[in-house]
Amino acid sequence: MQIASENQSVHRGIVSGSRQDVLLIEGTTDSIDKRLYSLIFKEYNVISVESCERVISFTKAFNKLNKMHYCKVIGIVDRDRRSDEEIDKLNPSGIFCPEVAEVENLFLLPEVIEVVASDLHRNDQEIKDLLERVHQKTLEFLSKEIETQALLFTKKAVQRKVNEVMNQKINKLNEYKSAVESIPQSVDIDSTYKKVYSELSKIIEEQDYLKALKVINNKGLLPYTGVLDLFNGSKNVYIDYVMRLLSSP
Repeated sequence: MQIASENQSVHRGIVSGSRQDVLLIEGTTDSIDKRLYSLIFKEYNVISVESCERVISFTKAFNKLNKMHYCKVIGIVDRDRRSDEEIDKLNPSGIFCPEVAEVENLFLLPEVIEVVASDLHRNDQEIKDLLERVHQKTLEFLSKEIETQALLFTKKAVQRKVNEVMNQKINKLNEYKSAVESIPQSVDIDSTYKKVYSELSKIIEEQDYLKALKVINNKGLLPYTGVLDLFNGSKNVYIDYVMRLLSSP
């Protein structure tokens, strides 16, 4: 019933906004995603459909029926440890990912921090010091969380491989049994983990701040960086401030 209700909501949004293109996103109607993307993509009717799976399925479904409506429908989902190859496969269906792991990491982009600090009348040296501190704390966070992050990436990669095997077109029981039995041979957990760990270690070694934002999927990152010190440690106040700047003419 919940899925049907959301499907009807999306349909109404497309019909009622038939003269306006539609952007489907994750989250709820009062989420950060909804607030932020509504300000960035003002030319779109932004509709929240909760999960990334529904963003993907709804976007694909409506674009297959493009002759039945008169608007463009695209979707945005969090990167969430998706590989570049996965994202490339989603793009032709009108589904895109930002160049950060999750929406909160957008508030840690250097350009955003610089604009906020400048609007608060911080001088050039103060802004430079702040950016350097956020940079250092972000890489420090990744270093502290590297084993957890490597495991999460490994689990995602293994799940993706299992899904590939199980989603094969199978018509006979013996074929299904063979597919299931082949999973242990098709998934090398140890080598996958080592590869991911090595890639994360390289980001830390090279101090690549933007790549760190691309891989760290953890709600604790934003407060850890110290950027919230601009607003006495309040994440909500910081995010609201960025939203106000975006809504300014």
